[in-house]
Amino acid sequence: EVPFAAKEGNAIHGAWVKVHTVQPGQQAAIASGYEAASGTTVSEEEAKASAIARAWDVAACFSSSFEPAPEAGWPGVSASDSMPVEFQACSGMQGDGEAKEAVAVMVAKEASWSVGLSGESEKVFSVPDSPPHDLPFSPRADNLHLWQWQWHIQEAPVPSSGQDARNYVAKARGHFVLSPSDSEDGQAQRPCCYPGQELGIWYPFHCRSAAGLLPHAEKAPHCKAGPPSKDATDTYQVEEWLRSVGLSEKKFNGTVPSRVVDGHE
Repeated sequence: EVPFAAKEGNAIHGAWVKVHTVQPGQQAAIASGYEAASGTTVSEEEAKASAIARAWDVAACFSSSFEPAPEAGWPGVSASDSMPVEFQACSGMQGDGEAKEAVAVMVAKEASWSVGLSGESEKVFSVPDSPPHDLPFSPRADNLHLWQWQWHIQEAPVPSSGQDARNYVAKARGHFVLSPSDSEDGQAQRPCCYPGQELGIWYPFHCRSAAGLLPHAEKAPHCKAGPPSKDATDTYQVEEWLRSVGLSEKKFNGTVPSRVVDGHE
């Protein structure tokens, strides 16, 4: 039987969503759960039934992307250059293989949502006081992004009953990652790994294996398979020092202003 997410008009599509900017040691309230998306009106019973059914379906087949999920135009089974998607754990489809299947099983577990209640609930997330020593970046005050995995779900219309297409958003209840925020960046660097495939909450750019990288994440310079290297840590520290003296790596020409050397303006 063709899995739910592989049928025309249906979709279970996952991606990381930035939900907060936080500081080390801070607490943040994060919403989780399963609810109708904007434009979809359903009863509480219908939303609950959908949450239960799709919780089973996501274990059989889903799609995902490194880039954020579109606000309109659900990916379904159609991939485009502007919205590259990849199916996981779908029988006979791209993404088959033992390594991919193991990743898909972990994603379905790590990025699950509560099915007992419809709507959203909140939980308090406590940001660790300090990062690990081998982290290739040193977070500055109020410069951490907190990310949550979210599913965008579409159910095809049912002509026989007159039911229109329905869209839902499912927010993972217990899997989050942190990334540095750089005011010089146009936008935050996105997490690179499937939920459960990153090396830890502080390591959203370093995946346990190449199979754990999100589709097309390997093309992003900051995305890696394996632990951070000492060279990466050293490079980040140099970049931080250059920034502290009013320079950037792109503008650095091998010379340092005299005020940095002698301490005078």
